[in-house]
Amino acid sequence: MISSVLRIEKTEREDNPQDLEVLIKGEYRMKILYILAVGFMVISVCFTQQSAMGTDAQTDYETGLKYYNSQDYAQALKWLRKAANQGHARAQGFLGVMYNWGKEGVTKDIAEGLKWLSKGADQGDAQAQHGLGLAYYQGRGGLVTQNYAEALKLLLKAANQGHAQAQAFLGAIYHGGRGVDQDYAEALKWLRKAADQGDAGAQLMLGHIYFNGDGVSKNLIEAKNWYRKAVAQGMALWLIPEEFHKGF
Repeated sequence: MISSVLRIEKTEREDNPQDLEVLIKGEYRMKILYILAVGFMVISVCFTQQSAMGTDAQTDYETGLKYYNSQDYAQALKWLRKAANQGHARAQGFLGVMYNWGKEGVTKDIAEGLKWLSKGADQGDAQAQHGLGLAYYQGRGGLVTQNYAEALKLLLKAANQGHAQAQAFLGAIYHGGRGVDQDYAEALKWLRKAADQGDAGAQLMLGHIYFNGDGVSKNLIEAKNWYRKAVAQGMALWLIPEEFHKGF
């Protein structure tokens, strides 16, 4: 269109210089508007496609969970894998846990488990960070070298997102001082966070802490309170000191 304007006869250009300038500017603006419009359409299409993919992945993940909860583990695995392959972080973490520990209907495959845990953890999924943190803390099948520093980093990421099991595990390792400096105050902090979310293991440990007076004043009433909560969730009675057995 600009080229057609530029082909206006010389005499006409000389007679109407202002009209020519308006035409050229107008054509230029139209070109810019056209380019912007096309660019906006491309971005919109990409965004729509990405949103659709995310929605599909979330639907597949939810379908997998429904099958998992109904104990149809073959179908659960199918749909969770489908979501994980679309980049769904939570599905990746779920798959990683299933394979890493051979959960419900899945043959243990540590290499496969670590693959999915790593993918989920890289995307910030708390469950994957927790699972991968445990793998580094324990060392898994010769595929992961025991690394307390890496384990602590991952467990802290999960715990700071509110993952109760990661919080409980952090509390336990700070209490025992394995892989970290023993720190009763830090142990108490994380165990309380987990216990307040209903983690039975954390509740049991808090009972022990108050029973023994580990970094706190010994308090048998507080100990019994936490023991009672743990037992109510199915914690074995033999794990509780005998003097508290009556009435449980």
